[in-house]
Amino acid sequence: MRLRVKGTKIELTPELKRQIRQKIVRPLQHVYISDTAAVTMDVELERTTKHHQKGRIWKCEATITLPKTPQPLRAEAVAETISAAIDIVKDRLERVVKKASEKGHAQQHTNIRKLRRSLVQKK
Repeated sequence: MRLRVKGTKIELTPELKRQIRQKIVRPLQHVYISDTAAVTMDVELERTTKHHQKGRIWKCEATITLPKTPQPLRAEAVAETISAAIDIVKDRLERVVKKASEKGHAQQHTNIRKLRRSLVQKK
């Protein structure tokens, strides 16, 4: 899996990059995605405002590009701390990837049923 991390209005420290790898990439890599060589993940961390000091000012966006899906899988979150935003994105990405995986399996089963019906009708 190729990982690209971008920081907007924030300096990316090695600690932030490690946190992204540990919280987002590693769980998704082991659980859901089988062919990790062709997968690209873009993560953007952003401080939404310089004026405000408190509140929901940290944003995390993640996009996963899979080779056989027509559209990339996305998740984003805004939170009070950068760690909280990363945690929320991790949960949302797991949900999105699981949904896409189940959708693919359902499509395979539909195609198999259609094939069986066509073979039965030909006999």
